[in-house]
Amino acid sequence: MLRCIFLFAELQRVIQGVNKFHRTVEEVCSREDYSSSVKIVKSIQKTNMPADLGYSEKKEKSIALTAIFYTLMVIFVPMVTYGVSKSLIFVGLFSMDDSSSTTAAAISAVVAVHIVLVFFIMAAFKEDRRTLAHKSD
Repeated sequence: MLRCIFLFAELQRVIQGVNKFHRTVEEVCSREDYSSSVKIVKSIQKTNMPADLGYSEKKEKSIALTAIFYTLMVIFVPMVTYGVSKSLIFVGLFSMDDSSSTTAAAISAVVAVHIVLVFFIMAAFKEDRRTLAHKSD
């Protein structure tokens, strides 16, 4: 999932570069002296299109491990939260009946999933910032 997000961002960057190149070529060709190929070559150099997408095996491994970690968290954190909150907190501590404790435990599991998703989004943005800082160096 995270790799797809990064690939989509890179694809957008490449498309922006192609669009910029297309506009530059149109500007050069719309002038009277459009036969000069030197201007077209210079316009290609101005676009700064990426030579490669910048993905290394180490980066792909890091993305895969992050995706696997958060996938496991999304699966197991709600189950653990549901079980612990129902048996220990709502039934054991608050002495709630079965249907009320089930509802409260389900709500706590949903809140736990949302917390995991927030942490996943934060990790994705942090990784994206590191990628951008590394590319600018």
